Amino acid sequence: MTTDPLSLDRAESLALLRRSPVGRIIYTANALPAVQPVNYTLDGDTITITTHNTPGLATGGRHDIVAFEVDDIDPIHGTGWTVLITGRTHEITPLAGAPAGTRYLRISCDIVSGQRLRSNFAG
Repeated sequence: MTTDPLSLDRAESLALLRRSPVGRIIYTANALPAVQPVNYTLDGDTITITTHNTPGLATGGRHDIVAFEVDDIDPIHGTGWTVLITGRTHEITPLAGAPAGTRYLRISCDIVSGQRLRSNFAG
């Protein structure tokens, strides 16, 4: 257990992920870091994302290691939270009738970290 009041434990971090439908997957494309916003759902300790033949993410069915980030920031007050997941991808076979080109990837939540953001504004 952490004594840092801004750090979130695993349970808090996963609970916050349930609040937002959009996150960012961070992966490697052509040996460079790449980020793609995606829709997602959280089921237990697994994130499922929907993507559309994104270059570089096409290897996602091979158990690649990726990061996944979600946050909620109040730009006026400079407060909010951020959660970062690191895990392996697994491609899911789409259901019959899924739109052409749509892919579904599952990301395991192997490493979960979260932090509350505190305003740096004086006053």
